[in-house]
Amino acid sequence: MRGFVLLLGLLLLVGCNQPAATTPAPGPVPEPVPTPAPAPAPAAQAVNLIDPNYPPAVAGAPGWEYHKSLSADLDGDGTAEKVSITNNAYWDAQRQEFGWDDGHSWHVYVQEPDGAKTYVFSGWVQLGQLDVILDEAKPGFYIVNSRPGSLGVYRVTYSGPARAEAVQLLNIPLSQSATFENGR
Repeated sequence: MRGFVLLLGLLLLVGCNQPAATTPAPGPVPEPVPTPAPAPAPAAQAVNLIDPNYPPAVAGAPGWEYHKSLSADLDGDGTAEKVSITNNAYWDAQRQEFGWDDGHSWHVYVQEPDGAKTYVFSGWVQLGQLDVILDEAKPGFYIVNSRPGSLGVYRVTYSGPARAEAVQLLNIPLSQSATFENGR
């Protein structure tokens, strides 16, 4: 019991000799530091995706058997236009498959119901492919150009025959040679 009383006395003595905790006096609240606004994204620039070295081709014509298409009212006239994509990959009828080379001439065009065509892409794609994707949010479509070294995305707005504009949205360089850090 004597040990307990001694310990209690010691604790009281040590506790009473400690300085009291103080709360800082209220003062002016510092102004928040403004966060700089993010830099605006660069404006998309119109690009010409027509290479004059690759004359227009029509999907399904001899030598242009590879083709895909989609239909939508792209110009708001109440009538669907057809977007076609084609390339000159060789169709092997015996094997029922396409023969792919290292590169191909590709074409993307919009066709009106009366047959009028507006080309939006004509050119060579080395070791890659094109695809077209309909923009569900507003009239237009995307051209996706994927190659081993890069990925390009373009948005096409079509306003009627001979009135189309493509803007580049992305051009991302890609690396195909990532390796493990630990040698495995």
